[in-house]
Amino acid sequence: MGLMSFIATSNGKITPNPKHFKKNEKRLKVIQQSLSRKRKGSKRRYKTKLALRKAHQKVRNQREDFQHKLSRELVNDNGIMAIEDLNIKQMVVKGTTKLSKSINETSWQSFIAKLLYKAEEAGRLVIKVNPAYTSQTCLCGAKVPKTLYDRKHVCKDCGLVEDRDVVSAQIILQRARIEPSYSLRKASL
Repeated sequence: MGLMSFIATSNGKITPNPKHFKKNEKRLKVIQQSLSRKRKGSKRRYKTKLALRKAHQKVRNQREDFQHKLSRELVNDNGIMAIEDLNIKQMVVKGTTKLSKSINETSWQSFIAKLLYKAEEAGRLVIKVNPAYTSQTCLCGAKVPKTLYDRKHVCKDCGLVEDRDVVSAQIILQRARIEPSYSLRKASL
């Protein structure tokens, strides 16, 4: 899971992040400003408040729809899924404000919950993997340090040049196969 792409799978499929909130942010801002100018207790303020609620609900529904469809597709196409065991609350609290907003917008926790219950219903296996250095390691085992802005994985040892997120997904799957004792759980978390 990432911020640039919502998810990247080990077979190379990258699903872009739809950024529903960012697309509707301007409209939400206009309605919010309109609401702040209305007199408290007035009928127009009440109507504007309902419009703001409806606009936020639309963003939420778009996000939920996207996550339901994607989680269903992943569960139908895969028997075993490996995901990073991220501490999302800590990432939001300790991260920078821009990063925190982006993490909240992607709603990873909600997506993981949907993926887990759908996998449990379908009898699929979800393995949570230790996230340490998944984006800093190559498939050959060499360390390849990167910043958040480096989008390509270039290994000097084996010569692998690939998208950063795809290599990370392959590392996660590799770890799930090698170290299933870390967190092998039937999708009933």
